[in-house]
Amino acid sequence: GAPFVVWGPKMASQAYCSIGSDDFQGGKIATEHLIQLGRQRIALLGSDPECLEIKLRNDGYAAAVAAAGRALEPRYAVSAASTSQAGYEAMRRLLVQAPDLDAVVAMSDVMALGALEALRTAGRSVPGDIAVVGYDDISLAAYCSPPLTTVRQNVPAAGVLLVERLLAAIGGRPSPSVMLPVELVIRESCGAL
Repeated sequence: GAPFVVWGPKMASQAYCSIGSDDFQGGKIATEHLIQLGRQRIALLGSDPECLEIKLRNDGYAAAVAAAGRALEPRYAVSAASTSQAGYEAMRRLLVQAPDLDAVVAMSDVMALGALEALRTAGRSVPGDIAVVGYDDISLAAYCSPPLTTVRQNVPAAGVLLVERLLAAIGGRPSPSVMLPVELVIRESCGAL
């Protein structure tokens, strides 16, 4: 019965406050950007239907692919945990099952960092051969090689809202859930710069 708020997407039947990002839009804008750059075979790194945030990002990816008149191909999707090592291993699997891919949307920046290393060791250039987009805009994203294009979540605003909503709940005041917008941060890994 204690008041609380959580970071993450709002679920249909929840009776508590959540502060999260528009993960569907994030997956969609990342994929749309690659499509606009002329990428034809865009893979999804980190699909996980058990995690609602990742599922929403995956759904955004799928919506962008469908809106471009393309079919979703199972060989262009690999499940993996959100770690650099898992991103590395998943990218290696993707290169085997879909050697013709020319872009990757990773469900987190740490996965994308592992993917960049897997591509480097496989002799594939980024963004020349394969464009890469991550998600989260962690501090390392701007300093890896090449710097990572990514979807930025507004973490500072989320932190403020989490505290404000918790204080409201403690004080017995309404604390409605909030979904914050995301933005695409374009750097060299996608080939637009």
